[in-house]
Amino acid sequence: MQQNKAMRIISGSKYNSSSAPLYTNLNILPHKDLHKLHLGKLMYLHCNYELPQPLQTKFVTNKNIHSHNTRTRHHPHVTSRNTSIINKSFIHQAPVIDLIYEALPWTLLLVGVSSLVSTFIGVLLGAYVAWKWNTKLDVTFVTTSLLVNSIPSFFTGMLFLAIFGYMARTQGWPIWFPTHGAITPNIGEYGDPILVAIDIIWHMFLPFTVMVIYDILGWGWFMRGNTIDVLTEDYIQTALAKGLDEKKVVFKHGMRNALLPVVTNIGMNFGGIIGGAVVIETVFSYPGMGLLLFQALIGHDYPLIQAGFIIIAGVTLLGMLIAEILYVFIDPRVREA
Repeated sequence: MQQNKAMRIISGSKYNSSSAPLYTNLNILPHKDLHKLHLGKLMYLHCNYELPQPLQTKFVTNKNIHSHNTRTRHHPHVTSRNTSIINKSFIHQAPVIDLIYEALPWTLLLVGVSSLVSTFIGVLLGAYVAWKWNTKLDVTFVTTSLLVNSIPSFFTGMLFLAIFGYMARTQGWPIWFPTHGAITPNIGEYGDPILVAIDIIWHMFLPFTVMVIYDILGWGWFMRGNTIDVLTEDYIQTALAKGLDEKKVVFKHGMRNALLPVVTNIGMNFGGIIGGAVVIETVFSYPGMGLLLFQALIGHDYPLIQAGFIIIAGVTLLGMLIAEILYVFIDPRVREA
């Protein structure tokens, strides 16, 4: 019984001291779930590790398996010929780095462009709505934000697919959009880069629109709350009492201080730009990092999951570092300190 409880399977990269903190939970698959592995994965594991033991113990080393000393006990593991992100994907049977190299440009295009557009518009919209606080515009914005955010993004995506993809095409509408993919196959054979660019924009229009709708309202709501808090500060009220232009006070003095939390959030969202929009990319079958990680999670593709999480974590830390550096240019108090 004790041995059965300790039995685990490792289906990923080499377990060593440098990767242990991140890989511990990802690399452990319960013994009872062995039967859930696809035949292709079992064949890959067998060929990759070349161990003659039965399936239940093939991928397990029993070193310290019965030890109860937490300082010396190790998770049972195996030694693979491959390490880190050069591992082969269980599902795609290709090096993980190659899969990421293929998917990352599409995610940077879709999520990166939508993030830039939605952040810029959302911040300006939030500041303007805060300026018109307690007016019909403010009430309309708040109501719309609550209504839209109460609808799951995957439902909105499927609605867009049904109306502007399937229905528009079958009923002969003058404008319709693709329901999957990022580019028409073999379109590059025409040799016209403008035609290829238009085709890429055509494919990403629906997922881009859904993402921008939600992100603009999200950033607008966040910026509205920050700006309202800043506008109640004494220095803002003093500037208005002195007769300075209200619009100048709001957008030059108030908005600048309200941007500080926004910059922090932007830095923390850098990882999301690399990780992709999992829900949107899955709904629209857009071949980016989000869809790739979703397929890896569903298929227990641990090498691909590990590589994706490492990249997302690293880019998130880089984004937070950039946000701290930007604080020097935005906040004079930090620059003087």
